[in-house]
Amino acid sequence: MSEIKREAESCLTGAPVKHQNLEIRGVTYADVSDAAMCLGVSKSAVYFGLRKGCLDRVGLRTTGVAPYPVRIGCTRYESVADAAKALRMPKARIYSAVIAGDPDRLVRPKRYNPWKSIPFTVGSQTWPSMSAASLALGFKNRDYIAKVVKRGSKRGWERILSAAMQAEAQGALIEKPPPEPPP
Repeated sequence: MSEIKREAESCLTGAPVKHQNLEIRGVTYADVSDAAMCLGVSKSAVYFGLRKGCLDRVGLRTTGVAPYPVRIGCTRYESVADAAKALRMPKARIYSAVIAGDPDRLVRPKRYNPWKSIPFTVGSQTWPSMSAASLALGFKNRDYIAKVVKRGSKRGWERILSAAMQAEAQGALIEKPPPEPPP
């Protein structure tokens, strides 16, 4: 009688399911008691392995999540820990991406979303975003202006205004040609 049919009958009659001919790591055991005795574990450990689908780990004294291969982008890693080490990110972030069904998002480049950017104005100059303003004003970090605005740093605002005035002065010198001498 097949395993599924036996389980279905036991659900209807209320009788306990008898698991027979269990194969664990290539060895076939007559029943759960025999497997537990040979592996040196309790019967509940074998039942737990049956329920969770990890009979191959019963009796190995391993705990925690079973290591499984993960494919992120075009690279295959032997475990989540290996992927976390290679990508320099926490394991929890990789697990959440795998559970969400989109592990490739971890290596996909971030897209610029023009709908989220807010025009930034200093004096008479306007840029399409704070990031563009940071780069145009000569700051090495493209997020400098966003951080200054978020933190409300007085010194940071002074640096931004100074850079904007210098850029405007340089722009004024470049845009206006020198006056021609009178004839």
